[in-house]
Amino acid sequence: MDRVNKEWYARPAAVAAFSGDDLLEPTLVMLLIRYRDWIVDRDVLDMGVGPGRTTACLSRLTTGYVGIDYSPSMVAHCAQRFPGARLELGDARDLGRYGASSFDFVLFSYAAISALDHDGRLRVLAEVKRILRPGGLF
Repeated sequence: MDRVNKEWYARPAAVAAFSGDDLLEPTLVMLLIRYRDWIVDRDVLDMGVGPGRTTACLSRLTTGYVGIDYSPSMVAHCAQRFPGARLELGDARDLGRYGASSFDFVLFSYAAISALDHDGRLRVLAEVKRILRPGGLF
């Protein structure tokens, strides 16, 4: 499933399918409203940025924003839309490039974790635990 997912999201058609939709899910809007003041000026890792729905909001709240996606096409599209944002190719299951306790807030939105198998989810959770500062939010 992972290979199929990765191949699909690398296609220009996938970028086109998602790039016209900048609406945030109501539950995500509520989460961002609830924690907005806490996120401001903190170090934020936004995993699975896709075309940049969450980048649009989070990158404006802090200079410590980092967005990652495992699709080169999505990262390229997002970087074009948000040239000032730090956007990187990366997989949520392997955050080894970031040191322990590097982030105050980590977001993995749109149920992206559900696209992973059980072992992949466990790796994401272990990585997030490692990179999240004490008292941080996931």
